[in-house]
Order: sequence, then C-alpha cells, then structure tokens
Amino acid sequence: MSEKFCNLFIKDGDMPVFCYRSGLTVYEEGFRGGNFNALGYNGAGFTLDVLEDMPSYFTPGDFLKKETFSVDINGVTCRNNWKYEFCEQNEKENGSIEVRIKLSNTDFPIVAYVCTLIDGTAILTRHIEIENIGKEKLNVSNVTVMAGGMDK
Repeated sequence: MSEKFCNLFIKDGDMPVFCYRSGLTVYEEGFRGGNFNALGYNGAGFTLDVLEDMPSYFTPGDFLKKETFSVDINGVTCRNNWKYEFCEQNEKENGSIEVRIKLSNTDFPIVAYVCTLIDGTAILTRHIEIENIGKEKLNVSNVTVMAGGMDK
C-alpha cells in the first residue's frame, strides 16, 4: 500500500497564502485587501509560485466574484471585509489533515471557521462554521462553502 501525500503550506505575511496539496491537486487561497480569495489551482502537484512557464495566481480583475466562500447575513452577502485571526491544522490517525482558518468579519459580529480536509486524494472537502458573537439574532440565508474562478 502506498502512502497518500497531503500537506498545508502557509506563506505568512501581510497577505497570507494557504496552499493545500492533496495527491497532485494543489489549491491556493489567500488574503487580498480584506478579501479571502481563490488564487488558483493545478493538477501537477506544484505550488503556484514555482511554475515559471505557467500562469501563477489569478489576477485580481480576472473574476467578478473571486472569494473562496460567502455567507448571506440579514440579506447582505459577506464575501468581503474579513480579518484573518489564525490557522490550525490537525493530523488525523488516517493521515488526513483538517485545516481550520478563523476569520472575523468587520461588517457583522460573526466569526467564520473555514474548515478544509485534505486526505491525499484529488478531492478537497470543505465546510464553514459560522458563529454569531453579537447580542442580536442574525439571519443566515445562504452559504457558499467553496467558490472561485476556473482557468482554462
């Protein structure tokens, strides 16, 4: 039985980037001006910053909606104005890795945990946990757990 490869590489800084590698699937997302955006993907197993003869990250103007997820609160789509809090990763007994990225929203008193499971296959599994940290009730009417552009 062969081992399945998976890992998360984080490029820290003012605009952190999260690079998920699972088998040969690579998906990267990161912050750009308060937005948590899908930055690109490939099936070659290489991080996007090392592919010299191929396109790297998506250009910010490539897509109208480039965010990695969104949630509608009280009729307003919260796809922007997120603040990065922290990232934690937990390795499971089967070798898979659960990644939890905590974000706080600057428009609404909510915290979102973007949870992604990588297991060495080509499939990334994601769910979003949303927490109301305010005193008033909030209406959640729509959640998109994984979004972003597709290149040709």
